[in-house]
Amino acid sequence: MIFTANYSFYAILSRFNWTHWLVLCSSTLLTLSGWYVTSQQSQQKMDLQYSFQANHLIELIEERIRHYEDTLKNSAATINLLNNELTAATWKTYAGALRTESKYPGVNGIGVIYNIAADQVAPFVESQQKDRPYFKIHPAHNNNEFWPITYIEPEKSNLKAIGLDIAHEANRLTAALRARDSGTTQITGPIVLVQDSKKTPGFLLYVPFYSSDRVPETLEQKQKEFIGIVYAPFIMKNLMDGALANENRLVNFSIKDGDDLLYNELSTASVDFDPMPLFSETYQIDLHGRIWTFKIQSSQIFKSLFSNYQPLIILFSGLILNILLFAFFMVLIFNHRKVIDYAEIVTQDLVKNKQDLESAYNRMSSAFDTMLDGLVVISDKGTILEVNNAALKLFLYTREELVGQNIRCMMPEPHQSAHDGYLHDYLTHGEKRVIGKRRLLQGLRKDRTVFPIYLQVSEGNEAGSKIFTGVIHDLTDKEKDEQKIAEKEAILSAAVHASLAGFLMMNTQGHFTEINKALAEWLGYSPEELIGRPVTDILPEDAHIASNDNLINMIQGHVNSIHLEKQYKRKDGALVWGVLSASTVKDKIGKVCYIVAQIINIDEAKRLSLRLSAQNLELERSNEELDQFAYVASHDLKAPLNAISKLAGWIEEDCLEVIPEASKEHFDLLKSRVSRMAKLLDDLLLFSRVGRVSHEYERVNIQQLTKNIATLQDIPTGFICTAPDISVIAPKIPLEQVLRNLIGNAVKHHPDKTGHINISIDTNPDGFYLRVIDDGAGIPQHLHAKACEMFQTLRPRDEVEGSGMGLALCKKIIEGYGGSLQIESEETKGTTIVTYLPIPQHLI
Repeated sequence: MIFTANYSFYAILSRFNWTHWLVLCSSTLLTLSGWYVTSQQSQQKMDLQYSFQANHLIELIEERIRHYEDTLKNSAATINLLNNELTAATWKTYAGALRTESKYPGVNGIGVIYNIAADQVAPFVESQQKDRPYFKIHPAHNNNEFWPITYIEPEKSNLKAIGLDIAHEANRLTAALRARDSGTTQITGPIVLVQDSKKTPGFLLYVPFYSSDRVPETLEQKQKEFIGIVYAPFIMKNLMDGALANENRLVNFSIKDGDDLLYNELSTASVDFDPMPLFSETYQIDLHGRIWTFKIQSSQIFKSLFSNYQPLIILFSGLILNILLFAFFMVLIFNHRKVIDYAEIVTQDLVKNKQDLESAYNRMSSAFDTMLDGLVVISDKGTILEVNNAALKLFLYTREELVGQNIRCMMPEPHQSAHDGYLHDYLTHGEKRVIGKRRLLQGLRKDRTVFPIYLQVSEGNEAGSKIFTGVIHDLTDKEKDEQKIAEKEAILSAAVHASLAGFLMMNTQGHFTEINKALAEWLGYSPEELIGRPVTDILPEDAHIASNDNLINMIQGHVNSIHLEKQYKRKDGALVWGVLSASTVKDKIGKVCYIVAQIINIDEAKRLSLRLSAQNLELERSNEELDQFAYVASHDLKAPLNAISKLAGWIEEDCLEVIPEASKEHFDLLKSRVSRMAKLLDDLLLFSRVGRVSHEYERVNIQQLTKNIATLQDIPTGFICTAPDISVIAPKIPLEQVLRNLIGNAVKHHPDKTGHINISIDTNPDGFYLRVIDDGAGIPQHLHAKACEMFQTLRPRDEVEGSGMGLALCKKIIEGYGGSLQIESEETKGTTIVTYLPIPQHLI
């Protein structure tokens, strides 16, 4: 008991005056009022929130249906604008522009249903099969009219629905007839879409359209002018997923059409389903001729958010407060005078102690907060008594979070678990671990990161108890720097010794201090054999002076790096070629202390280069001789040919009337052979010079180039030569030679006096295809390769004048630019010569 024997409970109670009872009664009344008001407010808040969520859910669904309805009406208006002349391609383009899959989530597509009389089914199907051979009306039924789904997009996912006659099923047909006769939007009763592999409930949304752009007024006019329906198929689950996601929702619901369940979330499989909801109500809405019944109930999230225990907390807290207040009044009355006297003494002591403590605290805080290192004071129990600002920043705590906590919160394992044991051993046995010593340890921040520190602990006394002060120095930056240096040294060492290129390091005296295995093995040594030896040991004697000069220049700072090809001497005395790249390494004051170098083995490449240079010189000499030979041969052979041609002409002129007809034919044959031989010599000379002359790339118009060739070659009037007005980037003269030969061949080898030659161009960023297409006799497949050889003609030379060099010359020109030439022919009719030049079309 807190009361003395002189005062009983009732005696103390009799000392209560009216103010005490007023305070107690007022407190009780205030508690009850607070409980009642908060209870009513909580219930009203839940009622309002539930009503809002339920109505909002229904409004979302109605709004989504209105969006789909507006889209279908716009589609019907679009069909009217097209005068009802709709095709699959037109509908695909229109539906693609709608972007139904992204803009209208939940809808399975958008389509068109036509009303077809029985006698019009066959022509209707035939017209649709022109574009879509797979179109057919299905399934069979006994109705006199047909309602096939004619178009629907996207077609791929709705392929089973194309051609489906909705007249085969009552719910589909009933809603369609209702839409036709009312001219309004209609929804079917529950159905299963043929494209739904899961066979879940769904429905169709219909909007009718007529031959005129307005809905007829009378039923008779509507049935007479009716054409079809724009519709959208829906799988109920997809519609709900598109309209609203069943995640973190405050209500769950189900939807019925009559007795048919369309959608259900009121099951344990649904997210946040509450088997004992706070609210559950039923709503009915009329959606385009169908009554949908919504059963909506609150979810577990709703219960967790709005279940309010505040009224009970207020009630019990108020009652407890009244009891404490009653007890306080009793104690206050019992010790009234004594408490007053004691309070005055305590107040004076507290004021003085507060002033002393504030002064001491200010001095200590000023000293603590000026320190750059962290400082922590703990008791002999390990409790943190004080910390400075540096320690707070270092460990990411606030003062309120640390003061009063055990020092273990600033230590990682294993010291965290063992610290109390360390402290106990010291206090009991005097065993020192860190006291009076500077130890390298780890600290643990608030964010659980560990970092290195130096810790030095000193011991003191306060009010007869031991206290310990620790000074903490952060080593994070130092450790990071040391770690980076170690990592870089390890990476560099691994890279050097694993490299296939040679690597060495030498001092300013020119002696090896480091050499990797690749360089030592290339020179026939082991690394240990070369360490400490002068670098001149791996150089030929005639290179010693130059090497010493380079070394002196680098040491004196005249040259910071060198890069040169030179020969090195192997252990067996053989000389090998290498590429030397050397650089100086300087200390802090700029003095050269080391030279590092990399040597790459180019011996094989160097020897190959020397052989290749010699071969190139020989090839150049041979080409010059070949050019001279071709010129001399052409000139020396042409001279007698010209003489023969002139003599034959003179004889023919002088004896034209006396020589017989057979001799005249012989003279014609002689002139033909001379002309052919001259042409052959010209083509040989041109063939030998292909690739010897470089031509600049320029923009060439194929149509203009073709016209110029046709004019110069005097193509017979019976031939038509066409080319596109396209420009390509190419060497003009070689391209003209190729095109002239190909057009000439097409005319020369054509079996008729009339024909058509077409030139086509296909370009891409990396080059272009040139095709010369004729309607001549064609080239058999087995002669394609032969036709591209020199001196080859596929018809006797008496029938077709030619050297047999045309295609061979074209192929050599094309391949000289890295391209290709191919023959495509049906053997009996027409030939296509395909050339490809890999010349980028962005060069100019």
